[in-house]
This record gives sequence, structure tokens and C-alpha cells, in this order.
Amino acid sequence: MTLTAYQHMTLLIAGALLLAGLFLRAEDAAVRLDTANPLQGMQAITSKGCITCHSIWGVGGKIGPDLAATGADQSFQQLASMFWNHTPRMVQLLKQKGREWPILTEKEMADIISFIYYLKLLDRPGSAELGKQVFQGKHCDSCHSLRDGALPLVRFGAYVAPVNLSQAMWNAGRTMRETQRARGIAMPLFHGREMADLQAYIRSEVTSSVAETAYLPLPDLARGASLFRSKGCASCHQSGGGKSIGPDLSKQQLRKSMSEICGLIWNHSFAMQATIAARGMAFPRLENSELADILAYVYFLHFSRDEGDAARGENLFVSKGCITCHGPNKQGPNLLEGGERFEMLRLATSMWNHAPIMYQSMENEVMKWIQLDPNDMQDLSKYLRRARKGP
Repeated sequence: MTLTAYQHMTLLIAGALLLAGLFLRAEDAAVRLDTANPLQGMQAITSKGCITCHSIWGVGGKIGPDLAATGADQSFQQLASMFWNHTPRMVQLLKQKGREWPILTEKEMADIISFIYYLKLLDRPGSAELGKQVFQGKHCDSCHSLRDGALPLVRFGAYVAPVNLSQAMWNAGRTMRETQRARGIAMPLFHGREMADLQAYIRSEVTSSVAETAYLPLPDLARGASLFRSKGCASCHQSGGGKSIGPDLSKQQLRKSMSEICGLIWNHSFAMQATIAARGMAFPRLENSELADILAYVYFLHFSRDEGDAARGENLFVSKGCITCHGPNKQGPNLLEGGERFEMLRLATSMWNHAPIMYQSMENEVMKWIQLDPNDMQDLSKYLRRARKGP
């Protein structure tokens, strides 16, 4: 991918989250990250110099890990913990290069992490070669032709993303199942990025028959939230607690790429059809960009979930050694007292900005840098919010 293509794609990607504030103000977003703007996060990654050490989809520096890969399957809290764990190496590298530690505002921290988080949802183009194997190996060619013949797939050649293909499969699922059963062919199941590969193969074979490329409209998270309810998804997949027939999607590992989620939905569509029929409900039909909007909404359910354990956070505050510097009458600020509440975003930003000072202090005291497990940050934040005397 060239730099120009990368810039064009990331602008489109990040622009989708200009609507994210509408979603992040919803009742299931306990942590205030509603000001997050990944477009500005992308710009901050450049202006703060992150891109000189880190790449995004292979574009940028090679010293640190690729941020698109690093952010995979990480919530805001987990990404904040990861930032902290890599502080010593970053401090050392910046010192060697003679560069200042980049100070971030809370807004910039939210923007940067929201951008890294969102990158995982968008697909890189699949492999047409692998897609051909999928098309033949899953017996798609037993019912479908690419251009001429029965049930041609030529109309899907205009798309780069597999969402439209997946949506059409969803709508025709019952018919496809009956046909496959009559022919004695097992229904295909998709794994990994096979949907992206299949889409790439269809596109490669019929591009000459397609007038122009149709890009996926920017997902509307607020509309996705509305569709999640109106299409009946919420009746089986409640989020944030309550009795639920299906899994609570806000707690599931659905932070995958669009093509991976499309494959998972197809694999479970037959069980969902049976459940919906048993409840006397009509199977929801999806039109236009409705599937993309729903998937974007589900993807972001876990971004700002605040499920920390205050008791565990208190134990961590002592066992990790935080209290040796940040308790009463210690050298660092007392984090257990004060009228200002330490929300997750504020804690993560403060830890980042003061990291070089803490690193130097720990070096002077010959102390080992504290490593945080993925969920430690949210537990610490929960504890500090309860411990501090604030409104």
C-alpha cells in the first residue's frame, strides 16, 4: 500500500468516527470518551512523532510495532495498559534520538487510542488466489456463476469490502440452506478472513464487467444502535446485563475485522434463524448499508466499557508498588485523596505525561518498571475513583 493510498483510506476510515460521539454518549458508555475523534487521532500520531517509530499497515517507522496490528482486540483500557508497559523502551529511544517526550492532552489521548482501536475493523483487501480456493472448496460454484449462468455474482464485483456480499447471504440464508440440503452439500462455514478473500476473487474475475467501484459508505454508529434494536437483535443480545438468549455482544471478542465478523455472523445465522422462528418473530432483512452500521455499533460496544473491580484495584495499588510513591506523605502526588475524580481517560493521560519522571525516579531507586496486565488499568481506575473524596 502506498503512502497516498494509506492517507486516502485512513481519512475515510477515521471520518466514520466523527459520528462516534452520538454512540459513545449512550447509556452503556460509562467512561467519558465521547469527545474522541479518530481523524484528529491520526493527525496527532503524525504531529507528535509517533509515526517516525511506528507504522500503520506497514507505512511509517519500523522501530516500534505496527499500530494497526498492536491495536487488534484491545479496548481503551487495555491499550492504555500497553502504552504504559512500553514506556521504558520509548523513553530510552527518544533520549537516544535527542527528542522530547510528547505531552498529550486528555483529548489527544482519546483521539489517538480511538484511531488505533478503529483500524482493526477495516479490512485490507483479501487474496484473490485464496478466494478462488474458497469459492471452489466451499462449493459456491455448484450454485453460482461469476458472470453468466445461474445466480451470477457479477454485481458484487463493484465492491471492495465483503459487507454487501455478506448481507446478501444473510437475506438469502434460508433459501441457500434449503437448496444445499436438497443437493446433499454441507453449508459452508467461514474462518478468519475468508470472506475478504472470496470478495477479492469475485472482484478480480468480474472487474471488467463493472462500470465503477462502489465504496462502502461510512458506518453510522448511531443508526447502527437504532437498527440493533429495531431489527430485534437486542431482544436476544442484550448488552450491559439482563437476561439474554444469545451472548452479550459487549463482552464478546468481536473486535475483529469486518470480514471476520461477517464470517462469524454467517456461521451462526442458521441457529439464529431457528431461535427467531421459535419465538414467532420475522427474520430481519437488511438493506443498503444496514449491516455495516450494525457491525460498527457492535464493534464499539467494548471500547469504553467500565467493568473494573475496585477491590482488585486496591490490591494492585499495593502489590504493584504504586502506594510507595502515591500514598499519604510520599514523594509523588497522593492519588488516594483530593476532590478530583480519576476517570479512566484522566488516569491514562496523567500516567503517560509523567512517565519519564516516574521512569527516572524508579531508575534512581533501582526499582523494576511496573508491568500491567490488560485489565489492570480499569481496576486501578475504579479503585482510585472510589478512594478519592470527590463528587
